[in-house]
Amino acid sequence: RGFTIRTANAADTLSILRIADDQLGTGYVDHESVASVEGTCGFSLVAELDGEVVGFAFCLRLDRDEAAKMTRQSAPRYLRYADTVGVIKTVAVTKRLQGRGVGSALAQASIERFRAEGTRALFSIAWKTDSGINIAGVLEGQGFSQVAEIPGYWREDSLDSSFECPECGTPPCECAAVIYSHVLTATS
Repeated sequence: RGFTIRTANAADTLSILRIADDQLGTGYVDHESVASVEGTCGFSLVAELDGEVVGFAFCLRLDRDEAAKMTRQSAPRYLRYADTVGVIKTVAVTKRLQGRGVGSALAQASIERFRAEGTRALFSIAWKTDSGINIAGVLEGQGFSQVAEIPGYWREDSLDSSFECPECGTPPCECAAVIYSHVLTATS
């Protein structure tokens, strides 16, 4: 394995932005969004190899209404009974280490942190392009299941923040999102 997973800190910001721009499109993640994840609304993890940040995960804690808004579904069944919902919002790994377990380790560490905090309902939003779903293998390997597909999910966000999708290029982004969910038990 060779890499370690730890909580992100302010010194990791430039590395996170570099990976995000390369893997998710220029401007999708900005300095403000990196800083805003930490604290009561969520946490960030990084994967580090030989002192270099090679991947990251952004996770959020939302109430039912915020989760329904993010998934663009009215009270999905898997959210109906949860007071707090955990969201693995973003996982990205530097290109040279993709397929080597870094994304899976980040997702697993995120799940374990949510479990330790008592969060049982989780979801993630995966990017779907013509070439596939960006994080399907990682999420399905951690027990997540597809529950919905939303065409053009990032269209408005791409126009509002002018981020350039790696697939679509200049806004608007027309890529779909696939919503994955996972309900944790105390031991699973």
